[in-house]
Amino acid sequence: MNAVNPIKRGSAALMDRIGVTSLSFALQRSILSPFIRVLYCHDVQPAMAARFASQLRLLKRSFVPASRTDLERLLGEGIWTHDRPGVILTFDDGLRSHYEVVAPILDELGFQGWFFVPIDLLTLPPAEQPAAAIRHSVLHDCDTTRDPRVFMRAEELVALSGRHIVGCHTGTHVRLSRELSDSRLRGELESAKQRLESILGRRVDSFSWVGGEEWAYSEAAAKVIANSFDFAFTTNTCIARPGTSRLNIDRTHMEASFSPSLVRLQLSGMMDLYYSSKRRRLNSCLTPCSGLT
Repeated sequence: MNAVNPIKRGSAALMDRIGVTSLSFALQRSILSPFIRVLYCHDVQPAMAARFASQLRLLKRSFVPASRTDLERLLGEGIWTHDRPGVILTFDDGLRSHYEVVAPILDELGFQGWFFVPIDLLTLPPAEQPAAAIRHSVLHDCDTTRDPRVFMRAEELVALSGRHIVGCHTGTHVRLSRELSDSRLRGELESAKQRLESILGRRVDSFSWVGGEEWAYSEAAAKVIANSFDFAFTTNTCIARPGTSRLNIDRTHMEASFSPSLVRLQLSGMMDLYYSSKRRRLNSCLTPCSGLT
């Protein structure tokens, strides 16, 4: 899943070897600090656990694991008390590996994770989950021949929320395009939030958009999100700095399968420049709803 273009992987290795990546990161830190880099990940199967843990140790060499309080204070007050930039790890889709594999590694290495779940899929009977994952474009590497579950159990989600942050990822993992009706938008956002809150027994105030395509965003959805959540995360690759809107926090892609050189490329700031024109185009639908900071 989430296969990387071999050209990008090779370019990352070359730039890492000749020092371009490290130079870019140093310039980013010198010019743009303080900042937090928010990463988003998906499935981490047991066979990739050691590699994932190694990635987190790599992160800790250059970043401080940032808490929710760190994020709030940086965005709202410009306060940052650490000697390095911050990093936040987020995980989309509510996969069973998030509870079984990811959470123990985060706990061991001192990270607070943000887990965004499509609650309608998570609460399906196990036998229905493999087909539903395919139907709703949820990518995973679960072996469903022995255990059909793709997603976490509700009780696992509750246990996870005691140590980490659980947020909404729509009800059915749907792109929130302009084609969705108002009633469908509210079902995927407001109703999904309420169902998730009823399971957790607490308020859910964070959301992550599904998909990274430009058509997967819409102004109508952004308005509903602004009225329902305090934090909203995209996939448009940029750092969070003082003044960044809580409702338009960009995230950078990272998977357990990424090589160290590719991880360093993603952290370096070079991909932020690549996505800058897309971010500018999307501001027209996201900015009107992002007054909260």
